[in-house]
Amino acid sequence: MKYLLSANKVDNEEGFVLVTALLVMIVLVAMGTMATNTTNIEKQIALNDRIEKQDFYDLETCLGRAKTTMTPNWFTDGFVTAGEDAGFPLPADVDVDGDGFKDLSEVPDPLDAARMIAAFEVRPVEISGTANLNLSSEANDFTRLEHIRLPYSGSGYDPKIFLIRRYVVTCRSADPNKNLILQEGIYKVFTNYN
Repeated sequence: MKYLLSANKVDNEEGFVLVTALLVMIVLVAMGTMATNTTNIEKQIALNDRIEKQDFYDLETCLGRAKTTMTPNWFTDGFVTAGEDAGFPLPADVDVDGDGFKDLSEVPDPLDAARMIAAFEVRPVEISGTANLNLSSEANDFTRLEHIRLPYSGSGYDPKIFLIRRYVVTCRSADPNKNLILQEGIYKVFTNYN
């Protein structure tokens, strides 16, 4: 009898293919689920990367706009003669559209003028670090250097004839949910009348 039971066990292969097929299907489903999750994560990473790059390019556009529109908008005689107390936008500038940014400092999207991408502020770089109360805390946070100095060596400007004035341009994202800030130091060369 003992021999018959063991023979029946060896010869009884009913359901073996079914169990094997189920195990293979479970492994394939698990691999497919992992591949789908990996794909979704990669798509999210790519989307976040695209958004981050677009935000950076928007702030770069803001810096470019601030520098190219400086003469008619903010780099006026009054701004230069105000010295280290200067700031743009001015307290008297208005915010007609009510978005929290002075209208002269707003930078629209080049492809959609109705959408504002950033706003900029400008102030002189100076040693004391005195805050300009008309500007944001971000615009008042910069490297402390003297505002007026001789031209840089190798700049092509004779130190006997010229002086430079340094400014910092601060661009902030227009989206209140993003705390994106990009700053750039610029300088302007002037004739030294002393």
